[in-house]
Amino acid sequence: MQYLLKIQIKNTRAWRLLSVDGEYNLSKLMKIISLAFSSKSCAGTLFYKDKEYVIEHEAAVFGDEFSIFDSFDIKEQDIFSFTLKDFDGLDFLVTVLKKADHLDCLLPSLIAGTGPVNSDSYTSADALNDYLESDEELILDCKEITKNIREFSTQKENINDAMIKAGAKELNFRIE
Repeated sequence: MQYLLKIQIKNTRAWRLLSVDGEYNLSKLMKIISLAFSSKSCAGTLFYKDKEYVIEHEAAVFGDEFSIFDSFDIKEQDIFSFTLKDFDGLDFLVTVLKKADHLDCLLPSLIAGTGPVNSDSYTSADALNDYLESDEELILDCKEITKNIREFSTQKENINDAMIKAGAKELNFRIE
């Protein structure tokens, strides 16, 4: 399945409209969402149907982080929330606007949004709203963000490196 998600920072005017594939695991999905908000890290916690999924890094290969998004049986208009460590003090809400076999857009894509957001600068909804309401010319570069998201999503994971990152010991053997 493919999804059209509206992601908003709770109690602010900052939001993103993002198209994603349901075959992404949770850590990859969180990384793509974090890139949509110009964050470098996907570390955080996702909350869905009274369950908590802790995401440590985008190279997850087992456990909750490796759960496939489609496996959650998410429906249109479902809402879930998450936090990102880079945005300490801010909560995100995600609304599933559309779920389809095929969306009429490239995946993943940042389709629209409001206000560029820098995770280093805002630790509260009030501070972020003050920035978004300032007289500065605020331009969200959807094209650049989509480029970054697609570069990340097309990277092939070296399974050996991913397993080592996840805590496995490297397997070395020699054939004689």
